[in-house]
Amino acid sequence: MKSRLGEQAAEDGLRSRRLPRGAALMGRSILSIVCGLAVVMAGVIIATMITAKIMFGSVMPDPALRPPQSYLVVNLLYSALFAVLGGYVTAYVVRRRELLHATILAAALFVLGVGSLIAPDPRQPLWYLYLISIIGVGGAILGGALRGRGAVGVKSATAK
Repeated sequence: MKSRLGEQAAEDGLRSRRLPRGAALMGRSILSIVCGLAVVMAGVIIATMITAKIMFGSVMPDPALRPPQSYLVVNLLYSALFAVLGGYVTAYVVRRRELLHATILAAALFVLGVGSLIAPDPRQPLWYLYLISIIGVGGAILGGALRGRGAVGVKSATAK
């Protein structure tokens, strides 16, 4: 009898430490967007370093150099890839309303892109700055949509 009461008290103590459902969902929402943003930023930074090393022979090329168009195109390609991956990760972590959360990630990427337009790097052409913002938004939403479709397919397959 004593051990049963002790177990009940321990279980009650555990319940009281849990977050309310709304707070837990909000926490997961924030975590998902932070994870997606981290994937995009880390991926682009690492890919930029690798691309610079391959194309310029140095991870940190001379800042006075104007990047060739081939470098900018490669940068756009891997930026799109990591935006899709970031949207997918956001949707994977949140596990509900995937497209909404991927769209919030897209908005964050857009704000970062607008920051580049407000204070542009004079070595980068204007078309590149506009395109990188659009690619980030589209990629994040596409990644969330891809995960959202996969998650629905998984749920319906297990429900049968």
